[in-house]
Amino acid sequence: MGTVISEWLNVIGPDIELPTNMIELIPYLLTVFFGVLSVYFVFKAFVSIASAIISSWRKF
Repeated sequence: MGTVISEWLNVIGPDIELPTNMIELIPYLLTVFFGVLSVYFVFKAFVSIASAIISSWRKF
């Protein structure tokens, strides 16, 4: 899923090769962390929009 999102949005895109030392590990983990965090907030926004639409239909 991460590769699909990185290709679609071009936001995250860690290298295919895993880091071998701590200097390479920290930026890799930050990239993965912010990628997962951005996916979480995008899905949360979609859910809140869908919830608002559904709750507005219930009032009528």
